[in-house]
Amino acid sequence: MGIFDDASLDDRASAIIIGSGKRTLRDESLHAAALLDATPSPAMLEGDAEWLEIVDELAAAGLSPEEVIRVCVRATMRVYKRKEGPGPAVLARLFANPAVAPLVRAIADEIAALPTPTSAQREVADAITSPPVALTEPTAHARDALAKMLRRHRQARAVRSLPAFVEWAYDARRIRVAAPELATLDAWVVATDQRRSEIADTVARALSRYLDHGDGDTTWRASLESYGGPPIAVVARGKLRMSIVPGGSVEVGFSEEEEAAVRASSETNAGCRHHYELYDALFDSIGIMRPVVRVTVKPMLVAQGEPEALPLTEARGTLVESLFRVPSEAEWEHLARGGYARELTYRGDVVPDTRDEYLATMAGAETANAFGLWGFGLQPEICADRWSESHDDLPLDGSPRRGDGPRVVRGGAALLSPWQDTGEWHMLLTAFRMRDTTWQHVIATRYALGIDVEG
Repeated sequence: MGIFDDASLDDRASAIIIGSGKRTLRDESLHAAALLDATPSPAMLEGDAEWLEIVDELAAAGLSPEEVIRVCVRATMRVYKRKEGPGPAVLARLFANPAVAPLVRAIADEIAALPTPTSAQREVADAITSPPVALTEPTAHARDALAKMLRRHRQARAVRSLPAFVEWAYDARRIRVAAPELATLDAWVVATDQRRSEIADTVARALSRYLDHGDGDTTWRASLESYGGPPIAVVARGKLRMSIVPGGSVEVGFSEEEEAAVRASSETNAGCRHHYELYDALFDSIGIMRPVVRVTVKPMLVAQGEPEALPLTEARGTLVESLFRVPSEAEWEHLARGGYARELTYRGDVVPDTRDEYLATMAGAETANAFGLWGFGLQPEICADRWSESHDDLPLDGSPRRGDGPRVVRGGAALLSPWQDTGEWHMLLTAFRMRDTTWQHVIATRYALGIDVEG
């Protein structure tokens, strides 16, 4: 019995080989595959990366190098439930191992003795006589294929969990426009109305191309609107309205002025029932809102209204399908403050009381801040940042903190209505923050889209 007919290892190998199709590939596997061939197609690169992972898993399962080769040679015959076998580049790499040279010579002799080798057997023979490609860097062709596969598999990995997805989407979901006036609020303020209108139209067209896959749909309408500050560009399509928010500098954190306003209210209400929960508990947690850090954020498109709190799986699915992202923590404060600094909420410096009626003062278009946005503090809005116990490690470029772990959530006061006089109003404060694990069942996603400015 020849090696192509030897099924002795099939039981041990089948589960690993067939199961490989149920997961996404690691970045390092794709990078390694890009060094195996000078001109791989994306599909070839993906197949090679998959088999590099399979080979590693076979070895981790206890198969010797010779047994791994026997399985791979069998796989070229598609015996594992039609799973395609390793390509020539992977085979050549395996065959080049000096430790398996006797087995490789035996395989070559077996193929040479066949009167009519199959195409798969001829492919194995060619791999035996072909030296493996020894690239130290991918070729330009391989880099193009690698970029496509990295995007595909990173997204596939990311959509498996909401925290991973929001971090991935932060980098991937953005448009590019020639509008340097959007870089800072000051530059936007000094622009003429005609130029602002031109920029709004440009963003609307770019958004249409981004969402409509370049079909030229121009159903996004652009306009200039005033919300008590400089004119804000707004784009709308159906029920979705988005403000074009200029970038700029923002202070993130609970300032001394904000603390002073709350302490004044605490003193006024000294001796009231639940005083600790209403005030002292907030003072005890000031550390997670400090230090106050000045960061620079980029411009973005942001949904104007209060987002809806949804079950976690539904929120993730809706966000994935929308092609938008959520803000970083620094961006969220920039959006919530609306161009103002060191105030408790976007409705001013009044300390929220314990009456439910206060929620109504933060909901609805008539309560919008200077950016034309409203509803901050009401729903538990997830940010792209990994949770951190302070602002010590806050990126100064407005990007999110990276890495695994719980995400930052801002807001959530409306979901705790009616309030029970135990400090639910803390969640209305612009600087207040918590872990996403606080919300076990629901989360809200405020749609945003990054804007890279040119010129």
